[in-house]
Amino acid sequence: MTDRITKGIVFAGCSFTWGSGLWYYSKLPTIIEQTGQSFHTQKMNISHIDYMKSVRFPRIVANHFNTFEIVNPNNGGSNETMLEWWKNCFTNGVRGYKAFDSIYPHLDYNEISYFVVQLTHWHRNNFTLNYNNEEIKKELCGWIDEHNPINSILMQWLSDNDMGVEDFISNEIIKNIKSIKEFLQHLETFNIKTILFTWTPEYIDFIESDKWLKDRFIQFNYKNTNYNCLESLMNENKELMIKYDFENLENPADDEHPSIGCHKLIAKHIINKINIYESKG
Repeated sequence: MTDRITKGIVFAGCSFTWGSGLWYYSKLPTIIEQTGQSFHTQKMNISHIDYMKSVRFPRIVANHFNTFEIVNPNNGGSNETMLEWWKNCFTNGVRGYKAFDSIYPHLDYNEISYFVVQLTHWHRNNFTLNYNNEEIKKELCGWIDEHNPINSILMQWLSDNDMGVEDFISNEIIKNIKSIKEFLQHLETFNIKTILFTWTPEYIDFIESDKWLKDRFIQFNYKNTNYNCLESLMNENKELMIKYDFENLENPADDEHPSIGCHKLIAKHIINKINIYESKG
């Protein structure tokens, strides 16, 4: 075991990894409560964001190993946008420190020891189809929402391609996890160790049936019960959501993102996983 890692640790994911809502724990008098899971930048300031960074699980893990963490500065996203961001940082990132430019910063493979991925909803990815000679691109959650009129276009496309809805969904989930696996395998060719866990459960069957992914996968143990995704963990233990964290917040905000206690729990399991890697050399 070791408590020192000389290179950085990348943490990739959506708002769960970014730390959305953790600013409520700061008790700063300038905090403005937002509605539900919304994130309005005009209601935030640098103190709120820097406090959030100081208590989210990437910082906890990095501090434990006396190293530094690298997290996408943008809140939210899909598995697709997550991959695009980090691929561009490694391959197309602009060298030099650009404090105010909206660009991909350069990241060198030799600077990173671990790459930790938190999977998010599969239907946040985009899907493009051709309909009546028109190319239509939309988030998958828009295509499959039965209340969305565009759903009829997808149904017609599925019929034209002799594909059922369940097969379509399964194919898209498989595409999601395969793209993640390919990128993680790419990183490991540069001696970057990889770890993954998931917010939502739809990937579990595919991970469990793939030894390579399973070896890198984190499950969570809480109150002597094992959980294979954050969704089931948090749904069965409401205090792990900000909204229900009455132990640490007198009047919790209406926000179902992971609580500060949940971030500590995630950090603990990542630390344990890294210790297993480090003990093997």
